[in-house]
Amino acid sequence: MPADDALWHEVNDNIGDRPNVVFPGTAVGLVREGVRVTATPNDIVFYRAYETYRRELRDARGDVCLFIAPTELDVRAAPLGRADARSFLLERLDHPSIWPASCTSPRTTLTRVFRERTGRTLTEYLHDLRLRAAVDRLGEESLSRLAADLGYASPSHFTDRFRATFGVAPSQLRNLMEAEAGAGS
Repeated sequence: MPADDALWHEVNDNIGDRPNVVFPGTAVGLVREGVRVTATPNDIVFYRAYETYRRELRDARGDVCLFIAPTELDVRAAPLGRADARSFLLERLDHPSIWPASCTSPRTTLTRVFRERTGRTLTEYLHDLRLRAAVDRLGEESLSRLAADLGYASPSHFTDRFRATFGVAPSQLRNLMEAEAGAGS
């Protein structure tokens, strides 16, 4: 919902006949049953069927979110829950259709569905993203700093993963890239 939408000033009654699970993409204030909370991308918001609420603007982009309305869901008593990293990734991948209708375990579902859809584990996928980013940044900083920035426990762990993926150590690839850049000058 854009920041200039009239619904910011009204009671919202759009939940419908099924509970909703909402993954906020921006911070948004919510008033539900007189209780004020701020939901952020670190949260998951749970609504009961037909629940009414008010929104309060917290981000100039408005209320950007992904929601699902499963046919069966026991909505928790607390309005907010913690969005674990895998649930956050699922939301960012923007594939709500992969959620089963009665999903109650996003972590287990994400892991299973991700492997079914891609043929590889989520961990493999994340390592590949980090290592591809490393290739683009090899000439920018020390390998120790690069390993830390990309979330590796140590430079040796980073080097081992890099070598296993690309068949060459990051220092060797950096040297090769620098040699090729020098030859082209």
